[in-house]
Amino acid sequence: GGIDNYLEFLPAYQFGQSIKSNTQNMHEKTFRKFWSWKNIANFEKTFSKHHRTSLMVAHEVFRRTSDFLRGERQFGANDLTGLNAGDANYALNNGYGTDYSMVSVFGRALYSYRDKYMLTATLRRDGSSNFAEGRRWGTFPSVAVAWRASEEAFFAPIKSVVNDMKLRFTYGEVGNANVNAFAYESNLVNTKTNNWGTAFQTANISNRDLTWETTRSWNAGIDLNFLNNRLEFVMDAYIQKH
Repeated sequence: GGIDNYLEFLPAYQFGQSIKSNTQNMHEKTFRKFWSWKNIANFEKTFSKHHRTSLMVAHEVFRRTSDFLRGERQFGANDLTGLNAGDANYALNNGYGTDYSMVSVFGRALYSYRDKYMLTATLRRDGSSNFAEGRRWGTFPSVAVAWRASEEAFFAPIKSVVNDMKLRFTYGEVGNANVNAFAYESNLVNTKTNNWGTAFQTANISNRDLTWETTRSWNAGIDLNFLNNRLEFVMDAYIQKH
């Protein structure tokens, strides 16, 4: 959390033909709050010396809020700076608040046999308050497999030159919830008209179909080490789709 405090003071002055007869004072404050709660559990075990496994589950909740206030007045003298002493006929006031929260559940499983065959699978589920009920949750899986071919028997004749070779493939999905809060609702803002005073108007058109943007990625790669691991070669190719 935190507080931002901003003051702006414009005195009355006369500079040549330019005259500013009124003092202007503006005061802005922003109050921010943030909290989070995380839980992580890990389990690792090796079976029969060669089967290595690992499990991890995690849970996180966080909430972020802010309140913004702004007041502005005009004064008849430079030594008057308190907003309550300003001319109410030239009062400008506004403010707004934001509120965002998110819940995430994450799991990962890893298996390795002799560091030759490797598999990692992950799954996460996220819920964001930026979306309407029924659209708030997204599920994002990923999987990675690797094969260290240099540990196979057929690789022995060239292992003195190519010390290590690993082939990799991954597929994953990630979500993006970076949209304006409450964009799924029609938000109202006040407006001032010359004839009818203060009124309200719609600031945006609601869209209750808003939901997570999903990015899908495919990656394939190869890792090579030569000459007693003094030379390394890495190559990757990937495709990404939104």
